[in-house]
Amino acid sequence: MKNIKFILPLIIVILYLLISNIFLINNFNTVYYLWINPIFWIVMFIICIILKNKYNRYRNKINNIQKVFIIMLFFIIIYYLLGLIFGFNYSPYSHDILSIIKNIWQFIIIIFFQEYIRNYFISNSKTKKDFIIITLLFIFVGLNFKTLISSLNNISDLFTYSISTLLPLICSNILCTYLCKIGSYKLSLVYKIPIELIYIISPIFPSINFLLNSIINIFLAFLIYSFISYDYQKNNQELSRKKIKKENPFLLIPFLSICIILICFVVGVFKYKPMAILSNSMVPTYSRGDVVIYSKPNQKELENLDLYNIIVYRLDDIIVAHRIVEIEKSNNGEILYITKGDNNPTNDNKKVKGEEIIGVVKLIIPYIGYPTVWVHDMFTN
Repeated sequence: MKNIKFILPLIIVILYLLISNIFLINNFNTVYYLWINPIFWIVMFIICIILKNKYNRYRNKINNIQKVFIIMLFFIIIYYLLGLIFGFNYSPYSHDILSIIKNIWQFIIIIFFQEYIRNYFISNSKTKKDFIIITLLFIFVGLNFKTLISSLNNISDLFTYSISTLLPLICSNILCTYLCKIGSYKLSLVYKIPIELIYIISPIFPSINFLLNSIINIFLAFLIYSFISYDYQKNNQELSRKKIKKENPFLLIPFLSICIILICFVVGVFKYKPMAILSNSMVPTYSRGDVVIYSKPNQKELENLDLYNIIVYRLDDIIVAHRIVEIEKSNNGEILYITKGDNNPTNDNKKVKGEEIIGVVKLIIPYIGYPTVWVHDMFTN
Protein backbone atom coordinates (compact mmCIF):
# COMPACT_ATOMS: atom_id res chain seq x y z
CA MET A 1 0.00 0.00 0.00
CA LYS A 2 1.17 3.50 -0.77
CA ASN A 3 2.92 5.23 2.12
CA ILE A 4 0.13 6.57 4.37
CA LYS A 5 2.45 9.27 5.72
CA PHE A 6 2.64 10.68 2.21
CA ILE A 7 -0.95 10.12 1.08
CA LEU A 8 -2.87 11.34 4.16
CA PRO A 9 -1.39 14.89 4.39
CA LEU A 10 -1.53 15.13 0.58
CA ILE A 11 -5.29 14.44 0.56
CA ILE A 12 -5.85 16.95 3.37
CA VAL A 13 -4.01 19.72 1.49
CA ILE A 14 -5.82 18.96 -1.79
CA LEU A 15 -9.22 19.03 -0.06
CA TYR A 16 -8.31 22.31 1.62
CA LEU A 17 -7.30 23.87 -1.71
CA LEU A 18 -10.61 22.81 -3.27
CA ILE A 19 -12.72 24.09 -0.37
CA SER A 20 -10.81 27.37 0.00
CA ASN A 21 -10.90 28.25 -3.70
CA ILE A 22 -14.53 27.24 -4.21
CA PHE A 23 -16.00 28.63 -1.01
CA LEU A 24 -13.74 30.30 1.56
CA ILE A 25 -11.84 32.92 -0.49
CA ASN A 26 -14.95 34.27 -2.21
CA ASN A 27 -17.12 34.40 0.92
CA PHE A 28 -14.64 35.12 3.72
CA ASN A 29 -11.78 36.91 1.95
CA THR A 30 -10.40 38.96 4.85
CA VAL A 31 -10.96 36.29 7.49
CA TYR A 32 -9.49 33.65 5.17
CA TYR A 33 -6.15 35.41 4.66
CA LEU A 34 -5.85 36.66 8.23
CA TRP A 35 -6.93 33.55 10.15
CA ILE A 36 -8.17 30.52 8.20
CA ASN A 37 -5.15 30.10 5.90
CA PRO A 38 -2.43 30.61 8.56
CA ILE A 39 -4.20 28.32 11.04
CA PHE A 40 -4.59 25.57 8.43
CA TRP A 41 -0.84 25.52 7.70
CA ILE A 42 -0.04 25.52 11.42
CA VAL A 43 -2.36 22.51 11.87
CA MET A 44 -0.70 20.77 8.91
CA PHE A 45 2.69 21.47 10.47
CA ILE A 46 1.55 19.81 13.72
CA ILE A 47 0.13 16.84 11.78
CA CYS A 48 3.49 16.32 10.05
CA ILE A 49 5.28 16.38 13.40
CA ILE A 50 2.81 13.86 14.88
CA LEU A 51 3.28 11.56 11.89
CA LYS A 52 7.00 11.60 12.68
CA ASN A 53 8.94 12.82 9.71
CA LYS A 54 11.28 10.10 8.42
CA TYR A 55 14.95 10.69 7.92
CA ASN A 56 15.44 12.37 4.57
CA ARG A 57 17.83 10.16 2.62
CA TYR A 58 18.94 13.23 0.66
CA ARG A 59 19.49 15.49 3.63
CA ASN A 60 22.95 16.45 4.85
CA LYS A 61 24.46 15.67 1.47
CA ILE A 62 24.62 19.38 0.90
CA ASN A 63 24.50 22.37 3.22
CA ASN A 64 24.69 25.51 1.11
CA ILE A 65 22.61 27.94 3.12
CA GLN A 66 25.43 30.48 3.05
CA LYS A 67 25.76 30.29 -0.74
CA VAL A 68 22.01 30.70 -1.31
CA PHE A 69 22.00 33.63 1.12
CA ILE A 70 24.87 35.36 -0.73
CA ILE A 71 23.08 34.90 -4.08
CA MET A 72 19.90 36.35 -2.60
CA LEU A 73 21.82 39.29 -1.16
CA PHE A 74 23.32 40.09 -4.57
CA PHE A 75 19.88 39.69 -6.15
CA ILE A 76 18.33 42.26 -3.79
CA ILE A 77 21.20 44.72 -4.39
CA ILE A 78 20.95 44.38 -8.19
CA TYR A 79 17.15 44.52 -8.04
CA TYR A 80 17.20 47.87 -6.27
CA LEU A 81 20.00 49.21 -8.46
CA LEU A 82 17.60 48.74 -11.37
CA GLY A 83 15.48 51.38 -9.69
CA LEU A 84 18.17 53.92 -10.53
CA ILE A 85 17.46 53.14 -14.20
CA PHE A 86 13.69 52.59 -14.20
CA GLY A 87 12.73 54.75 -11.22
CA PHE A 88 10.85 53.67 -8.09
CA ASN A 89 7.23 53.13 -7.08
CA TYR A 90 5.81 53.27 -3.58
CA SER A 91 4.91 49.98 -1.91
CA PRO A 92 1.19 49.10 -1.74
CA TYR A 93 1.74 47.76 1.79
CA SER A 94 1.29 49.80 4.97
CA HIS A 95 4.45 50.15 7.05
CA ASP A 96 3.28 50.87 10.56
CA ILE A 97 4.32 48.26 13.13
CA LEU A 98 0.93 46.54 13.34
CA SER A 99 0.65 46.26 9.53
CA ILE A 100 4.15 44.78 9.24
CA ILE A 101 3.37 42.22 11.97
CA LYS A 102 0.07 41.39 10.25
CA ASN A 103 1.78 40.88 6.86
CA ILE A 104 4.51 38.75 8.42
CA TRP A 105 1.79 36.60 10.00
CA GLN A 106 -0.12 36.29 6.72
CA PHE A 107 2.86 35.64 4.43
CA ILE A 108 6.23 34.96 6.08
CA ILE A 109 4.99 32.57 8.77
CA ILE A 110 3.02 30.61 6.19
CA ILE A 111 6.12 30.24 3.99
CA PHE A 112 7.94 28.59 6.91
CA PHE A 113 5.17 26.03 7.50
CA GLN A 114 4.65 25.36 3.79
CA GLU A 115 8.34 24.68 3.17
CA TYR A 116 8.55 22.44 6.22
CA ILE A 117 5.54 20.50 4.91
CA ARG A 118 7.09 20.33 1.43
CA ASN A 119 10.20 18.87 3.05
CA TYR A 120 8.02 16.39 4.96
CA PHE A 121 6.45 15.16 1.71
CA ILE A 122 9.87 14.78 0.10
CA SER A 123 11.20 12.87 3.13
CA ASN A 124 8.35 10.41 2.75
CA SER A 125 8.39 10.20 -1.02
CA LYS A 126 9.05 6.94 -2.82
CA THR A 127 9.49 7.75 -6.52
CA LYS A 128 10.31 10.57 -8.93
CA LYS A 129 6.57 10.85 -9.63
CA ASP A 130 6.13 11.87 -6.00
CA PHE A 131 8.46 14.82 -6.53
CA ILE A 132 6.38 15.92 -9.53
CA ILE A 133 3.20 15.62 -7.46
CA ILE A 134 4.76 17.66 -4.64
CA THR A 135 5.86 20.40 -7.04
CA LEU A 136 2.44 20.57 -8.72
CA LEU A 137 0.72 20.66 -5.34
CA PHE A 138 2.67 23.71 -4.19
CA ILE A 139 2.24 25.43 -7.56
CA PHE A 140 -1.52 25.13 -6.96
CA VAL A 141 -1.01 26.39 -3.40
CA GLY A 142 0.59 29.56 -4.80
CA LEU A 143 -2.05 30.16 -7.48
CA ASN A 144 -4.85 32.67 -7.12
CA PHE A 145 -7.59 30.76 -8.93
CA LYS A 146 -9.96 33.73 -8.99
CA THR A 147 -7.39 35.80 -10.91
CA LEU A 148 -6.51 32.85 -13.14
CA ILE A 149 -10.15 32.18 -14.06
CA SER A 150 -10.84 35.86 -14.77
CA SER A 151 -7.79 36.01 -17.07
CA LEU A 152 -9.20 33.12 -19.14
CA ASN A 153 -11.81 35.51 -20.56
CA ASN A 154 -9.14 37.47 -22.43
CA ILE A 155 -6.14 35.98 -24.24
CA SER A 156 -4.04 39.08 -23.61
CA ASP A 157 -4.79 38.92 -19.86
CA LEU A 158 -3.99 35.20 -19.85
CA PHE A 159 -0.65 35.86 -21.55
CA THR A 160 0.19 38.58 -19.03
CA TYR A 161 -0.81 36.37 -16.09
CA SER A 162 1.17 33.42 -17.46
CA ILE A 163 4.33 35.48 -17.91
CA SER A 164 4.09 37.61 -14.78
CA THR A 165 2.81 35.00 -12.31
CA LEU A 166 2.58 31.43 -13.59
CA LEU A 167 6.07 30.95 -15.09
CA PRO A 168 7.96 32.43 -12.08
CA LEU A 169 5.73 30.38 -9.74
CA ILE A 170 6.51 27.16 -11.62
CA CYS A 171 10.27 27.86 -11.65
CA SER A 172 10.25 28.84 -7.97
CA ASN A 173 8.48 25.65 -6.90
CA ILE A 174 10.69 23.39 -9.02
CA LEU A 175 13.69 24.99 -7.32
CA CYS A 176 12.19 24.70 -3.81
CA THR A 177 11.39 21.01 -4.33
CA TYR A 178 14.95 20.43 -5.52
CA LEU A 179 16.47 22.36 -2.58
CA CYS A 180 14.40 20.33 -0.10
CA LYS A 181 15.33 17.11 -1.91
CA ILE A 182 19.09 17.59 -1.71
CA GLY A 183 19.21 19.64 1.48
CA SER A 184 16.26 20.64 3.65
CA TYR A 185 13.49 23.18 3.99
CA LYS A 186 16.10 25.62 5.36
CA LEU A 187 17.61 25.99 1.88
CA SER A 188 14.26 26.86 0.32
CA LEU A 189 13.47 29.26 3.18
CA VAL A 190 16.68 31.20 2.56
CA TYR A 191 15.56 31.53 -1.07
CA LYS A 192 11.86 32.38 -0.52
CA ILE A 193 11.74 34.52 2.62
CA PRO A 194 14.05 37.39 1.48
CA ILE A 195 11.93 37.91 -1.67
CA GLU A 196 8.71 38.10 0.33
CA LEU A 197 10.27 40.11 3.14
CA ILE A 198 11.48 42.98 0.93
CA TYR A 199 7.92 43.39 -0.40
CA ILE A 200 6.60 43.70 3.14
CA ILE A 201 9.30 45.89 4.69
CA SER A 202 10.60 48.08 1.85
CA PRO A 203 8.60 51.30 1.21
CA ILE A 204 9.71 51.48 -2.44
CA PHE A 205 10.23 49.11 -5.38
CA PRO A 206 11.94 49.48 -8.75
CA SER A 207 9.38 50.45 -11.39
CA ILE A 208 10.01 47.39 -13.58
CA ASN A 209 7.46 46.10 -16.08
CA PHE A 210 6.00 42.62 -15.62
CA LEU A 211 8.10 41.05 -18.40
CA LEU A 212 11.47 42.11 -17.04
CA ASN A 213 10.41 41.33 -13.46
CA SER A 214 9.38 37.82 -14.52
CA ILE A 215 12.63 37.21 -16.40
CA ILE A 216 14.69 38.40 -13.41
CA ASN A 217 12.91 35.96 -11.07
CA ILE A 218 13.28 33.06 -13.51
CA PHE A 219 17.00 33.83 -13.91
CA LEU A 220 17.36 33.92 -10.12
CA ALA A 221 15.84 30.45 -9.76
CA PHE A 222 18.03 29.13 -12.59
CA LEU A 223 21.18 30.67 -11.06
CA ILE A 224 20.56 29.17 -7.61
CA TYR A 225 19.79 25.78 -9.16
CA SER A 226 23.02 25.89 -11.23
CA PHE A 227 25.27 26.64 -8.24
CA ILE A 228 23.60 24.26 -5.79
CA SER A 229 23.29 21.42 -8.32
CA TYR A 230 26.96 21.80 -9.23
CA ASP A 231 28.05 21.64 -5.58
CA TYR A 232 25.77 18.69 -4.86
CA GLN A 233 27.09 16.64 -7.78
CA LYS A 234 30.70 17.60 -7.04
CA ASN A 235 30.42 16.73 -3.32
CA ASN A 236 28.82 13.38 -4.13
CA GLN A 237 31.39 12.62 -6.83
CA GLU A 238 28.77 12.50 -9.57
CA LEU A 239 30.95 14.64 -11.85
CA SER A 240 34.31 13.74 -13.34
CA ARG A 241 37.16 16.25 -13.09
CA LYS A 242 36.59 17.19 -16.71
CA LYS A 243 32.89 17.79 -16.12
CA ILE A 244 33.62 19.74 -12.93
CA LYS A 245 35.57 22.26 -15.00
CA LYS A 246 33.10 22.18 -17.89
CA GLU A 247 29.95 22.60 -15.78
CA ASN A 248 31.30 25.21 -13.35
CA PRO A 249 28.36 27.63 -12.90
CA PHE A 250 30.72 30.61 -12.91
CA LEU A 251 31.07 29.94 -16.64
CA LEU A 252 27.39 30.90 -16.95
CA ILE A 253 28.02 34.45 -15.79
CA PRO A 254 29.16 35.80 -19.22
CA PHE A 255 26.17 34.11 -20.88
CA LEU A 256 23.74 35.47 -18.29
CA SER A 257 25.30 38.92 -18.59
CA ILE A 258 24.74 38.90 -22.37
CA CYS A 259 21.15 37.72 -21.86
CA ILE A 260 20.47 40.48 -19.34
CA ILE A 261 21.92 43.11 -21.68
CA LEU A 262 19.74 41.82 -24.53
CA ILE A 263 16.66 41.88 -22.30
CA CYS A 264 17.43 45.43 -21.17
CA PHE A 265 17.82 46.39 -24.84
CA VAL A 266 14.44 44.86 -25.75
CA VAL A 267 12.56 46.54 -22.88
CA GLY A 268 14.12 49.92 -23.65
CA VAL A 269 16.67 50.52 -20.91
CA PHE A 270 19.20 51.93 -23.36
CA LYS A 271 18.92 54.86 -25.75
CA TYR A 272 18.16 52.47 -28.64
CA LYS A 273 15.13 50.18 -28.65
CA PRO A 274 13.77 47.59 -31.13
CA MET A 275 10.22 47.43 -32.47
CA ALA A 276 8.68 44.69 -34.61
CA ILE A 277 6.64 45.93 -37.59
CA LEU A 278 3.10 44.55 -37.73
CA SER A 279 1.87 46.08 -41.01
CA ASN A 280 2.98 46.76 -44.58
CA SER A 281 2.29 50.50 -44.43
CA MET A 282 5.97 51.38 -45.04
CA VAL A 283 6.73 48.98 -47.94
CA PRO A 284 9.27 49.05 -49.62
CA THR A 285 11.31 50.77 -46.87
CA TYR A 286 10.46 47.96 -44.48
CA SER A 287 7.78 45.30 -44.27
CA ARG A 288 5.69 43.32 -41.81
CA GLY A 289 8.02 41.08 -39.81
CA ASP A 290 11.00 43.43 -39.98
CA VAL A 291 12.42 45.13 -36.89
CA VAL A 292 13.31 48.82 -36.68
CA ILE A 293 15.78 50.15 -34.16
CA TYR A 294 14.86 53.62 -32.96
CA SER A 295 16.54 56.05 -30.59
CA LYS A 296 14.83 58.04 -27.88
CA PRO A 297 15.24 61.67 -28.98
CA ASN A 298 16.45 64.40 -26.65
CA GLN A 299 15.27 67.99 -27.00
CA LYS A 300 18.03 68.95 -29.43
CA GLU A 301 17.24 66.00 -31.72
CA LEU A 302 13.54 66.91 -31.68
CA GLU A 303 14.34 70.44 -32.77
CA ASN A 304 16.46 69.16 -35.67
CA LEU A 305 13.97 66.71 -37.19
CA ASP A 306 13.78 67.05 -40.99
CA LEU A 307 11.46 66.06 -43.77
CA TYR A 308 11.54 62.34 -44.57
CA ASN A 309 12.85 61.29 -41.15
CA ILE A 310 10.95 58.22 -39.90
CA ILE A 311 9.55 58.82 -36.44
CA VAL A 312 7.91 56.51 -33.92
CA TYR A 313 4.80 57.82 -32.15
CA ARG A 314 1.58 56.62 -30.59
CA LEU A 315 -1.55 56.72 -32.76
CA ASP A 316 -4.61 55.91 -30.65
CA ASP A 317 -3.76 52.56 -29.03
CA ILE A 318 -0.93 51.52 -31.35
CA ILE A 319 2.64 52.65 -31.92
CA VAL A 320 3.39 53.75 -35.49
CA ALA A 321 6.68 54.26 -37.35
CA HIS A 322 5.93 56.54 -40.33
CA ARG A 323 7.81 59.11 -42.39
CA ILE A 324 7.56 62.88 -41.91
CA VAL A 325 6.16 64.37 -45.14
CA GLU A 326 5.31 67.88 -43.95
CA ILE A 327 6.31 70.18 -41.09
CA GLU A 328 4.06 73.06 -40.10
CA LYS A 329 3.62 75.53 -37.27
CA SER A 330 0.38 75.94 -35.35
CA ASN A 331 -1.07 79.35 -34.47
CA ASN A 332 0.72 79.32 -31.14
CA GLY A 333 4.07 78.54 -32.79
CA GLU A 334 4.12 74.84 -31.90
CA ILE A 335 5.75 72.60 -34.51
CA LEU A 336 3.52 69.84 -35.89
CA TYR A 337 4.64 66.87 -38.00
CA ILE A 338 2.46 65.37 -40.73
CA THR A 339 3.33 61.73 -41.36
CA LYS A 340 2.55 59.10 -43.94
CA GLY A 341 3.29 55.44 -44.51
CA ASP A 342 5.29 55.00 -47.74
CA ASN A 343 2.76 52.41 -48.90
CA ASN A 344 -0.34 54.38 -47.82
CA PRO A 345 -2.28 56.50 -50.36
CA THR A 346 -2.94 59.38 -47.94
CA ASN A 347 -1.30 61.15 -45.01
CA ASP A 348 -2.06 60.08 -41.46
CA ASN A 349 -5.02 61.90 -39.92
CA LYS A 350 -3.19 62.90 -36.76
CA LYS A 351 -0.65 65.72 -36.67
CA VAL A 352 2.15 64.73 -34.34
CA LYS A 353 3.48 67.06 -31.65
CA GLY A 354 7.13 66.93 -30.65
CA GLU A 355 6.25 65.71 -27.15
CA GLU A 356 4.38 62.75 -28.65
CA ILE A 357 7.40 61.41 -30.53
CA ILE A 358 8.76 58.26 -28.92
CA GLY A 359 11.78 57.78 -31.18
CA VAL A 360 13.54 58.27 -34.49
CA VAL A 361 14.25 55.19 -36.66
CA LYS A 362 17.98 54.57 -37.11
CA LEU A 363 18.27 51.00 -38.41
CA ILE A 364 16.14 48.35 -40.12
CA ILE A 365 16.70 44.60 -39.64
CA PRO A 366 14.68 42.36 -41.99
CA TYR A 367 12.59 39.35 -40.95
CA ILE A 368 13.63 38.90 -37.30
CA GLY A 369 10.37 40.35 -35.98
CA TYR A 370 8.18 37.52 -37.26
CA PRO A 371 7.92 35.74 -33.85
CA THR A 372 6.42 38.92 -32.40
CA VAL A 373 4.04 39.17 -35.37
CA TRP A 374 2.89 35.56 -34.84
CA VAL A 375 2.28 36.16 -31.12
CA HIS A 376 0.39 39.37 -31.91
CA ASP A 377 -1.79 37.60 -34.49
CA MET A 378 -2.50 34.75 -32.08
CA PHE A 379 -3.83 37.16 -29.44
CA THR A 380 -5.79 39.43 -31.77
CA ASN A 381 -7.45 36.88 -34.09
